[in-house]
Parts: sequence; C-alpha cells; structure tokens
Amino acid sequence: MKSKKEVRIKAVPDATMELPYPRLYANLALVQSTPFDFTIRFCDALPMYDIPEAPDGEIIENKIPIVAEIVLPVGVFPNLIEAMTKHFDQYMQVYGEPKKDEKKKRNPKISA
Repeated sequence: MKSKKEVRIKAVPDATMELPYPRLYANLALVQSTPFDFTIRFCDALPMYDIPEAPDGEIIENKIPIVAEIVLPVGVFPNLIEAMTKHFDQYMQVYGEPKKDEKKKRNPKISA
C-alpha cells in the first residue's frame, strides 16, 4: 500500500528551469504547404486592444514575432493531426469546450 506524501510548491522569482530544449510560448500558429511539406510557424501575438484607424479599403498590418518554425514532410502531417485530435478529445473530456477567443468576439475583422 502506497503512503501519501505531502508536496509543497514554493515560487522562487530567480529560479530557472533546466530543460534539454528551449520552451517557447505561442498563441498563434500559421500553416502553409507545398507539394512536399507543411510549414507551421508559431507566433507570439499580443492582443490588439486599440485598432488604429485606417482609410477605407486600406489593410492594417500587425507584425508579430515568429518564435519557432517547424517543417514537416507530407507523410508526417497526418500523424500530427491524429495525435493532436486525440489529445484535444481527451482535453475536452476533462475540461470541456474551450472558451471562444475574446479578441475575435470584440473585433470579427481580426482573423488568424
């Protein structure tokens, strides 16, 4: 029989995590394809609270940094989709439907 152990979590402001790989944050993924591969660009997009005024017909350009770019051969992409679908289904069973993106609700002209 396993005994219960107490775990205490302590936040340390100057502590660093030693990972064998870089950990990046992205809240936007852009996908492009060629006949040979799929490119996924992960970006860190800050929300646009105040959308600048632009003359009619003019496009507002919001430049965002790409934090990582991954190129996958076509044969690997279906496996990625299958794995992501499986994990998203598990997520929904535990946490339910994710909340809609508030940014898109406020301004439907902004799209990913």
